[in-house]
Amino acid sequence: MDPNAITTLISTLGFPIACCIALFWYMTKQTERHKDETHELKQAIDNNTIIITKLYERLGGKDE
Repeated sequence: MDPNAITTLISTLGFPIACCIALFWYMTKQTERHKDETHELKQAIDNNTIIITKLYERLGGKDE
């Protein structure tokens, strides 16, 4: 391959490769953030379940 062919190859493929790398990085970070959000939501639901159970018992609820 001559230098012109290499330069053309880099200029035509460089941008798509850079975009793919950037999108991969973005998806990885987005997945990490989603995992953290899901964990926080699970904790909130667990806390609400505990509070509702305590409230039910305090109000005189009976287990069936």
